Amino acid sequence: MRKNFRKIPTSILEKIQNIDGDLIIGAVINLSEDDFINPFYSDFNLTIKDGLLSYESEIVPSIIKGTFSKRNIDGYKIKFPERPKISKSYYVGERPIFGDYSKGTFSMYISRKVIDFIDIPPKEISLIFELLDKKTVNGKDNYIIKISTSHVLNQSMTNFYDELFFNLNILQENIGAVDVFSTTSTREEFLSSLQLNWEIFPPGEKDEDFDRITNGINGLNPLRLDEITERLQFLREEKPVSLVKGVSGMHRYFGAKFSDNLVVFENIRYGNAIYILFENWMELCRLSRLEIQSRPPDQYIRIPHTGEWKRKVKAIIKAKR
Repeated sequence: MRKNFRKIPTSILEKIQNIDGDLIIGAVINLSEDDFINPFYSDFNLTIKDGLLSYESEIVPSIIKGTFSKRNIDGYKIKFPERPKISKSYYVGERPIFGDYSKGTFSMYISRKVIDFIDIPPKEISLIFELLDKKTVNGKDNYIIKISTSHVLNQSMTNFYDELFFNLNILQENIGAVDVFSTTSTREEFLSSLQLNWEIFPPGEKDEDFDRITNGINGLNPLRLDEITERLQFLREEKPVSLVKGVSGMHRYFGAKFSDNLVVFENIRYGNAIYILFENWMELCRLSRLEIQSRPPDQYIRIPHTGEWKRKVKAIIKAKR
């Protein structure tokens, strides 16, 4: 998972061109109760009480979450080493008048030449939580939550892009996903942001395909990287028409397209099962992962990575391509 952005993502810049008026920086994520114990979400204080999700509607991100979360609370300096140095006075304590404390004291300062800088005060941005929906999939409750920063932005602001960049990084550090919405967005528009968006590209060299699949995703341990390498090679050996990379909120997927009516993919981070979609797969991919899992069994197959899962996948590819 990417920790920070060095620049505003192109997808965000394109989206704000279609937003008039005020906008909010936020994202919609899908969490199960199993995710609540993930240390990444521990600050959210998500709990289940009497079958209902309990959560704080607003929290201030912890400074340990990352650079921007720390700056959000402590403020920061912007230095200008290319400029001439400036004089800065430092307080070094109280001193006795003529060396005699009985005569009183005076404040002593010393001056030094330092790099020119400006102080940026703390922004104290908080995160706003809103439960949008609850769905039960395969016997597990899943909670769809909108999380946004507390600052409302407008493109007419003189520092709009600086504020946008800062808010995006606050969100990325704390939930691993970013998006922008108009302040007039409906619940349905927020929910639709969980749709899968796919990048489709022809198979290339093995290392190039791996880099393209994992680009922008940090925090994968060596074991998971080895699994991705092995499973990507397995799909390549079945001679797909195209490779695919999908994004759904904070989730990332990779897989392969074998025909117009046959696509195989799995979650990059978790990888506990592989999904096979059949007819109208592009239409199905506009649905959220939860909605895909609730479709009729003739529209998709989920094969856990246990036992002879490769043999099962090969048999389906051979029969359906």
